[in-house]
Amino acid sequence: MNGSPALELVDGVPGEPPHLDNPAVCLPFGAPRLTAGWAGHRLVLDLAAGRRLEPESGVPAIESGAADVRR
Repeated sequence: MNGSPALELVDGVPGEPPHLDNPAVCLPFGAPRLTAGWAGHRLVLDLAAGRRLEPESGVPAIESGAADVRR
């Protein structure tokens, strides 16, 4: 921004490259949330909990924790 590089470069390449990097979203590895926006729409995901935060999910949250998750 304002003429400064968007990333910290090491020998001309990002020192810690983002996992996703495009006009809609930039998500570094290990980020707890993904926030995306495009054409007036917004999506926020809680990656740690595996939940859509925005727009609000229609799936009820399981309060008892990961032990009840079936794969």
